[in-house]
Amino acid sequence: MDHGMFDGSHAGIENIPATLERLGDEASAILLSPGILRQCTGYFGRRGAPLAIARINFNSVGFHQEIMIGCRMLQELGADCIKTFYTSRFAEPTSHVTIPILGLGAEKTPTDLAALDLAWREVRDGARGVVFGRNVFQASNPCQFLKALGEIVRHGALPAEVVKKYALTVPAETANEPSHTV
Repeated sequence: MDHGMFDGSHAGIENIPATLERLGDEASAILLSPGILRQCTGYFGRRGAPLAIARINFNSVGFHQEIMIGCRMLQELGADCIKTFYTSRFAEPTSHVTIPILGLGAEKTPTDLAALDLAWREVRDGARGVVFGRNVFQASNPCQFLKALGEIVRHGALPAEVVKKYALTVPAETANEPSHTV
């Protein structure tokens, strides 16, 4: 339910509070845009409700201050978790907000290695997890990519090592590029 801010309402979710009531408590978490979160405090503010994950819709490095302010605001509005873009100073919002921050994959990266490197940097800088869509679905081998991603997020594995371990495709022009080793 997080795309309404930029591409309008979708069939079946025009009335967000009513849609949430129809869902009941079957979902573990629901992704929302920040503006929708405040309309749904009754649904998310009760015992046993799914987690409310809010996303911040700003872009990377140039919007670091907006990310910082947005994370703080979402925490104060009652979000259980935040999904946001990685910034050059990502450790600041992850260390100044007490609820979990998840790094997002954003645009499709040119290689599996680049996507895994992004996840590694997000986790290194304090993300409690990642939310990747296109970088998983459009990976050279989505199932193997997810295994590699899990090792990075859960165990701090290095991107180059898991690319090799899971036989993910590395285009010839990036095969010799350094990946994070420490």
